[in-house]
Amino acid sequence: MSVGIFHPSSAELERYADTGPQRATSARLREHLAECKECRGHVAFLRSLPDRVATLEGPQAHDALFARIEARLASQDVVILPTEAASGSPRRAPWLAAAAVLLIAVATWLAWPASDLTARATTGDLRFSPDRIVSGPIEVRYHDAGLFAGAPRLTLRARYRTVNGDAYNFSTTQQSVATLMREKEGEYRATLRVPDSVVYASFAVESPDGSRVDHNGRKLWRLLRYRDGHPAFEALWQYSNDLMGENMELAMRVLQEQARIHGDVPGAWAPLVPIERFMLGRAHADSTVGEHCARLQRFDAELRARAKPSPAEVSSVRSYAVQLDYDACPAAQRIARVWRDWLVRDTSSAPEVLVWRYQSQLDFNQPARALALAEKFWPAPTELAFLLYNNGLNAAIAVKDSAAILRWADRNAAHTPANAAGIYTMVLMRAPMVHNAALDRLRGVLRRLRTPQDSLRPLERTTAEQARTDSASVREIMATIGDALVSQGKVREGLDSLERATTAGWDPALFRRVARTALKIGKTEIALPLLARVAVDPSTSRREADSLATVGERFVSRAAWAGAVRDASEAMRTAVMADATIITLDGSLRLQTTDATTQRLSAVLAGRVGVVTFWSRFCAPSLQDVALLPTFANRLDSAGVALIAITEETPSPAVRAFVASRKLDVPTYHDTWGEASRAFQAFGTPQYFVVDDRGRIRFRYTTLAKALTQAVVLTTAWRAGS
Repeated sequence: MSVGIFHPSSAELERYADTGPQRATSARLREHLAECKECRGHVAFLRSLPDRVATLEGPQAHDALFARIEARLASQDVVILPTEAASGSPRRAPWLAAAAVLLIAVATWLAWPASDLTARATTGDLRFSPDRIVSGPIEVRYHDAGLFAGAPRLTLRARYRTVNGDAYNFSTTQQSVATLMREKEGEYRATLRVPDSVVYASFAVESPDGSRVDHNGRKLWRLLRYRDGHPAFEALWQYSNDLMGENMELAMRVLQEQARIHGDVPGAWAPLVPIERFMLGRAHADSTVGEHCARLQRFDAELRARAKPSPAEVSSVRSYAVQLDYDACPAAQRIARVWRDWLVRDTSSAPEVLVWRYQSQLDFNQPARALALAEKFWPAPTELAFLLYNNGLNAAIAVKDSAAILRWADRNAAHTPANAAGIYTMVLMRAPMVHNAALDRLRGVLRRLRTPQDSLRPLERTTAEQARTDSASVREIMATIGDALVSQGKVREGLDSLERATTAGWDPALFRRVARTALKIGKTEIALPLLARVAVDPSTSRREADSLATVGERFVSRAAWAGAVRDASEAMRTAVMADATIITLDGSLRLQTTDATTQRLSAVLAGRVGVVTFWSRFCAPSLQDVALLPTFANRLDSAGVALIAITEETPSPAVRAFVASRKLDVPTYHDTWGEASRAFQAFGTPQYFVVDDRGRIRFRYTTLAKALTQAVVLTTAWRAGS
C-alpha cells in the first residue's frame, strides 16, 4: 500500500482496525474505505496481525517475518507495499564487493538545547502530492506538531540518490530543496521539483537556522520513482543503500520487496542473499539455498538462450551465483565461471565489462603493476571507481610512490569528504615518505571542520549536533597530529596539539592515547590528570582503575592522586552532562512482559535512572550487542541503574525460547502497541537511550560504550541537585 496524500494516514487505519466503524470515525474515512480496495486490505491485515505474529517461529518463518516488519513500517511513513508482483525488465544493478572505507571514531560534547520537549510533540506530518518522484512539480504540505512554534517559514532538506549511489551514505550529500511557507495554524506549503536523474529521495524539515529538525522519528520521509505502477528497481535499490548502517533490518526488508516486485531480474536476488545470511543467520541461508539454486539455473538458461545478452544481465547472473554456497549448489560455481569468462572476453566499454577486465589483470602480488593498472583505468565509471580508490592507494603505498600516494588519497577524500580525516590519517601511519604532506592535508581538514558544511550534515542532525560531531573529529585529528609531531621530534608543537585535543569532551580512549604519548616523553604532569580521568570513568574496569592508581601514586603522593581523581570526577560530570537533552515522556507509556502482563514504563523504572535499549532477534548488529547485555546489566545494577531491553515483537513462545537460548538474563519487555518506539523515536536496532529518575530522556541514540558512563553520571548529577 502506498500511504500518500490521497489515502488516510496509517494511524487512522490502525484506529479503524482497532475500533471498527464507530460513530467517531469520519465520514471521509468510511467513504474512502468503501471505494479503496487497497486500504480495506490493509485494515484486514492489521486485524489479522495478532494471530500472525503469534505464529512467528524464528528467522526461518519468512512470511511471518515479512508480516511483522510490514506492520512496523505502517506508522508515520510513506510505505510501499505493492499488492501484486510486476514483471519488470532487466535493470542494471551490479553487486560488487565494496572497497573498504576508512572511518574515524567520533564523539559528542557540545550542549544540546536545554528546552524541555515532549516526545509526542516533535514529529509533524509531511505529505507529497503526488506521493512519488515525477518529472514535474510536487506539492508539499507540512503540519507542525509544535516543534517550530509557528515560525513563518521552514526549510525542506533532502538527500537525493541517483542509480549510482553507494551504500552507507559515505559519499552522499544533503541540500535545501524548498522553503515551506506558513499559510495557517500549523500548516506549511511549498512546491518541489526533483531532478530527473534522481530515483530516490529522503527528506526532513527544519528551522531556517537548523537548530530544530523534524526527522519523522529518524525515519525521515521518503519518495521513490515509480515505473509501471510499482517502485522502480533502481529506486528500491537506492532505498536499501540509504538505510545501510542506519536500519539494517529495514534495508533487508526493502531488498525483499525489490525481489518480490522484480523477481524476474537477477540483480534483485544477488544483494538479498548476503544480507539475509548476515541478518538472519546461517540456518536461514541453508533453508533457502535450494530455492535460490533453482532460480539461478533458470536465469542461466534464459541468458544462454539470448543471442546477445547485455553485460548488465550477465554481471547480475554472475553476481547471484557467487553469493551461493557452492557445496550446496554446485551449479553456481559453473555458472559463475562461465559468465565471468564472458565478461572478460567482451570488448565493449560497459561498466560491468570494465570491472572484470580490470580484475582479470589485477595481481596484488605485483603492486607496481597494480598501480599502473589503476592509473590505466582511471577515470572510471562508478562501479569500477569504488575498487580503484583503495586498490590504487594501497598499491601506491606498497611501492612507496609519494606522488601516487597523495594522488590516490586525494581522490579518495574527494569522493568521501566526510571520511577525509580517516583517509589522511591512514596515509600518515602507513606512508612515512609523505609524512609532512599528509599532516598538511589533515590541517586542511581541521580548517574545513571549523567552518560548518551544511551539505555534509545528515538530515537527522541539528546544527548543534553536527557541531558536536565535528568537534569530536577535530579532537581526534589534533591528537593524531600531536602524535605525529612528537614522533618527528617536534615535542613542543606536538604537546600543544595533544593538550588541546583533551581540553573538551569526554573520551576515555582519547585520554589513554594522549597519556601514553605523554608518559613516553616523560611529561607526567600531562599524563596523570588524563589517567585519573580514565580511572574515574564507570566503563573502566576495577582492575584497570586500581592499576592506574598504582601508576599515579608512583609519580605523586597518594593525596595528590586522590585530588586528581576528584578533579577528574567533576570534569566527567560537567563534560557528560553538557551533552544531555531533556525530553519528557508520557508516564502512561505501556509495555508488556514476556508473560503478556502490561506495565507502565514509569513503574518499570520505579524512580531510577535507566538505560533503555531496543533490540531485535532478526538484526545481526543487535544480536552482537545482546551477548554483552547481561554483563552490562550487572554493571548498571551495581550503580543503581535499571536496564530495560525492549523488542517490538509481541510476547510469544518463540521470543521466550530465543531469550532462554541466548541466556539473556535481563528484564525483557515488548513494545506491543508501538508506544515506546514512537516516544523514543527509535528507528533501527540496536539503539540506546538513557532516562533520568523523573522519566525524561537525557541521552538519545547513544552507544553501549557510552551509556554506562552517562547513566552513572546522571545519578550522581541528580544527587548533587543538577
